[in-house]
Amino acid sequence: MRLENFYILIGETIEYCQRIEYDLKMIYAYMEDGSFSDNLKKVEVLPLGEIIYLIRERDKEQKLFKKADYDILFTITKRRNHIVHQCFKNYNYALTQEEQERKFELEYKNLEAFHGRLTTLWKAIENVRYNFLSKKL
Repeated sequence: MRLENFYILIGETIEYCQRIEYDLKMIYAYMEDGSFSDNLKKVEVLPLGEIIYLIRERDKEQKLFKKADYDILFTITKRRNHIVHQCFKNYNYALTQEEQERKFELEYKNLEAFHGRLTTLWKAIENVRYNFLSKKL
């Protein structure tokens, strides 16, 4: 049961990360001069970290996000990459059963905390996107 909950948390966490990433891509597409759809096509293939850099560069006048917000966004990129590329390796390839259980518990606790922060953050970013869109229309 605990492992099933872990899998659910991972799925939801990745979904929130994707939502945040796509909302940021849409925000950037609105920020750029020209057609929204053309701008979105240009950035759809970019990774999350790169889109955060691009928005930060364009955001100097509008101040959509504070420095602390950008710090959190870059942290999300690192945590998401850890979950996708390292999380399962950390506990599945432990040398002993005891070490495997200890590492699983650590990954589970870290994932729960990250998931909780993402639910709030995603909603805040979505609100920025909605507000930005309403000003553009």
